[in-house]
Amino acid sequence: MPPDLDYLLVKTLDMRRKDERRYGWQKVGAAFKISKDDLEYLNLEYRRDNGSPTSTLLAILGTKGKTITDLENVLRSPKVKLPKVASLIRRYIRKANKFQ
Repeated sequence: MPPDLDYLLVKTLDMRRKDERRYGWQKVGAAFKISKDDLEYLNLEYRRDNGSPTSTLLAILGTKGKTITDLENVLRSPKVKLPKVASLIRRYIRKANKFQ
């Protein structure tokens, strides 16, 4: 994943939104059927220097063959409801494709 896009996702999904019980990365992980135990383990990333549950989750999803398009679809899904983040990904991809 391009570094700028990774930063954008980390910045967005590592922070809990107002009136939300779960972080964005927790919703995404659950939508990709990551086990509750693994999600709890990812929560430990907040305690590490420069730790990020989102970065670690994205690495896990990459090893499972998930694509940016898969992520975009999950972000738009009714379970996750983060269409603005999905739109940011789509814009970033369009912009990157324009320069190729």
